[in-house]
Amino acid sequence: MAMTDRQAILGLGVTGYSLLRHLAREGSTNLVVADTRERPPMLEAAMRDFPHAEYVCGRASRHMAWHDVQRVYVSPGIPLDACMLASVQRLGIPIDSDIGRFLRLAKAPVFAVTGTNGKSTVCSLAGHLMRGLGINVAVGGNLGRPALDLLETPAPLYLLELSSFQLERLGSEHLHLGAMLNVAPDHADRYGDFDGYVEAKRRIFKGAEISVENRQDPMTATFDAPTRLSFGVDAPPQARDTGLIDGKWLALGERRIAPLDQLGPTAGHACANALAALLLASEAGGDARAAGDHLASFEGLPHRMQTVAVHQGVRWIDDSKATNPAAAVSAVQSLAPSAGDGRILLILGGDAKGAELTPLGECIGAEVAGACLLGKDAPHFREALEGRTELFEAESMEEAVFLCAQRARSGDHVLLSPAAASLDMFENFEERGQVFAKAVRALSE
Repeated sequence: MAMTDRQAILGLGVTGYSLLRHLAREGSTNLVVADTRERPPMLEAAMRDFPHAEYVCGRASRHMAWHDVQRVYVSPGIPLDACMLASVQRLGIPIDSDIGRFLRLAKAPVFAVTGTNGKSTVCSLAGHLMRGLGINVAVGGNLGRPALDLLETPAPLYLLELSSFQLERLGSEHLHLGAMLNVAPDHADRYGDFDGYVEAKRRIFKGAEISVENRQDPMTATFDAPTRLSFGVDAPPQARDTGLIDGKWLALGERRIAPLDQLGPTAGHACANALAALLLASEAGGDARAAGDHLASFEGLPHRMQTVAVHQGVRWIDDSKATNPAAAVSAVQSLAPSAGDGRILLILGGDAKGAELTPLGECIGAEVAGACLLGKDAPHFREALEGRTELFEAESMEEAVFLCAQRARSGDHVLLSPAAASLDMFENFEERGQVFAKAVRALSE
């Protein structure tokens, strides 16, 4: 194979576009971008900003000529067994990723967080705590700014959210600190079985100097890191671990940091995330007790247990980011104690990604008065929840809100926690949450 300076980028979404910007900034001029979609999301912006790159989209991408390509950067949305990559692998062309390149170029410690649920919140909260302590940290990856964009303004510390799709592409690169929050079945449509998903997640520990594990989730444990730390809702076993003392104090080792009720009415839902974030802030060199002073000022992220309205005594909660059953189970369990005499009405459904829905049915208790089902996998949700509570179906989010409003009474909570992806009906989970909030606001009109 003739060696050239030609480099290829597969996938022109947010990550692919960041790769294009980065490689051009680094002086690469011989670039080709390929995407199986006819009009990938970032195509117009890329062609405007980088007109000298070659763009091969849609059906033409199936006939890409690879013989003169030196390296291929693959976006996380493209599976490793994609047909397009088969030719690349046969030719022995190195396959790379944005995260791999970032780790090779970053000249400061890199902390990274993964987990089935909560990783965006933990990264955002940890960044908030660190900045409150005067620590200059750059936060990005799967959350906010793409990793390679962070290199434009070098920082003394990087904090990345990493998905299983990003982790599965890592080679010999390693992190200073890798944290795994939890693992529950997800992305069965990509991995086929739970073991493949777990294996991808566990790559966050490969070569890490410090591992951070969840004491309540044995699937997050590793035995390889030189330093093993943990968080959990029990008493911290080591001085650098976080946990709960007397069931009501967030603590680092034996030091009480902040009262649990400081986290608000759904403290149970937020507790593990806060403990993980406090541990990260402490490992970044911050004083944990001082970090605790900044917990209350964290506003949370949109579409994560976010109250969007209280209308006629009914609280409407947007948890659209709950894209798997484990996230929805956690939301219901955290909300149930704070519901008091009120009831919970659920809005569920979408693309379940082949997930097992039985755990969702098992979490339905007397406090759940009904569930509105929508989306392509509504029949599967009905099968899992039949006999557990009242079930009713809607064709749209607006109809789901209307039907729940008909059934809700003062003191109730209506919770959008879909337990499924949104792409069967919406562009993403953000749009799903926005449509929900708009429909709720329309009730008062």
